Amino acid sequence: MQGATSEEKAAGTVTFGMVTLAIVGGLACSLTLSTSGDFADAFGRSALYLAWSTLVVAQGVVAWSGLLPSFWTVRGLWLKADASTRTWLGATLGVVIGLLALYSLFVPRSFELNVRWPLGDQQTARIGVISAIVMTPTLVAVFGMWLSAVAAERLTGDGTATTKTISEYLGLRGTLQGLLWFVGTVIGIAVLSTGMLRQSMLASGFANEETYPPPLVLAYGAFFTMLLLACYLPAYAIVQRAGERLKAAILGEIADVKEWGESNARVAKLLGLNLSVDKSIKDAIAIFAPLVAGFVANALPWLSEK
Repeated sequence: MQGATSEEKAAGTVTFGMVTLAIVGGLACSLTLSTSGDFADAFGRSALYLAWSTLVVAQGVVAWSGLLPSFWTVRGLWLKADASTRTWLGATLGVVIGLLALYSLFVPRSFELNVRWPLGDQQTARIGVISAIVMTPTLVAVFGMWLSAVAAERLTGDGTATTKTISEYLGLRGTLQGLLWFVGTVIGIAVLSTGMLRQSMLASGFANEETYPPPLVLAYGAFFTMLLLACYLPAYAIVQRAGERLKAAILGEIADVKEWGESNARVAKLLGLNLSVDKSIKDAIAIFAPLVAGFVANALPWLSEK
């Protein structure tokens, strides 16, 4: 029997790394919850806290399972970007991190709830730790989205089209869409876990419909949906523009209108510039996953029944 090829070894290493990191992320979130004595008391009042803690752990698992691919994307594209681009993208990431920090500090203080939290006085600190654990890989993925868009712009900047250029462009476009789905999934689970926390608190008597109203969960989902849109749409627009430039180079100087129209449709489909309805819906689901998760969490009132 022949030995494993270098590709097989690499695939095995990647799989091992992703699974290991997923376990680390899940354990980190689990320990942050389970080491709280207040949580043990809350769990004794309602089994729904098991569902909440499971979703919290799932956040860590899913987020850290995607850290390795996201990191490799950033590492592979970072050195190819010029110094000015690095500076601007770094500053943009700083703005996003600042918005997240302001949100986590401003909202709890401005909309202080008269409820009993399952993690007691350590609720804010422990949830902050979990948020940091989950958002770190997510922010790396967002940075990878931006770098993919910049790479696509640079790739088509000279206005020429080769099979290598087309292949690389499609790869960058696929990377952008894949990272979008990853980020949308992680944030969607986070919003769903917030809704499950509310349902658990209602079931245990820690809160009621007045002290913890459903719109707060929807507002949480809406915030992250808008943030995801703000991060994704510029990258999408840049990739689309790069694709249009590449399409123009492929079509060249076709003079016949009919031939140009037929070729234009084929090339646009090849480059993904004319998204089909099902593809558009898939991307929309990824973008609006946080808001959808908020609606889903609030659509299950029976969970809070004692």
